[in-house]
Amino acid sequence: MTEKFGLIDLLKGVCIIVILAVHSIVFFTQGFEFLALFSQAAVFALVVLLSYNYFGSMKRNSLRAFYYKRLRAYAPPIAVAWVFSALAGIALGVKLRFGGQQAIGFFPVPGAGNYFVPLLIQLVLLTPVFYWLFKEHRFFFTVFSFSIAIFCLLVDFSAFYWHYNVIRFIPLVWIGFFCKLGKFFDLDHSVPIVNWFGRNSLKIFLGQIIFFSNLNTLGDFI
Repeated sequence: MTEKFGLIDLLKGVCIIVILAVHSIVFFTQGFEFLALFSQAAVFALVVLLSYNYFGSMKRNSLRAFYYKRLRAYAPPIAVAWVFSALAGIALGVKLRFGGQQAIGFFPVPGAGNYFVPLLIQLVLLTPVFYWLFKEHRFFFTVFSFSIAIFCLLVDFSAFYWHYNVIRFIPLVWIGFFCKLGKFFDLDHSVPIVNWFGRNSLKIFLGQIIFFSNLNTLGDFI
């Protein structure tokens, strides 16, 4: 039986609303670039919530079932968004990008939040490894996670393959797993509209990537 907790949807919905609001303000208004920090924080929170859900899913399902559920949930909207991105780029006369960044999940026409797609793909692929480490080698996984957190705080390492690498987000995965052990979010809170945003968080996230990438492209012609 699949567990459903309204608070998870609520928190995911809040994160998506924050991301949409910040991207809108930053894009349409000058001088508010500092608000991008709130968008980054919302993405971090999404990773925690996803890790929370994935930990529970790994406990309830076989490895095959875990991957099948993620594939069924994520592949269709990502595929539609990728095709729409390519078609929109062609319609607007933008040179599409293939290979390189796109090999790890970026869209042909980049947009705000585009990095979340390869991050999500990596997170799904590696969750069983993280889950095993957390269950069987918790001390090592904890030390490693906190070491990565300290590294991120002390070192300004902005190389491309680090910035979009799931290893950078392992401390957030650890937090999500730890919260699941404590059942911190296993409460039933219902706020219908916000919960809807949470349940459809991936589709909304993909939609905002396409929306803002096309706005940015249109801006080049105005």
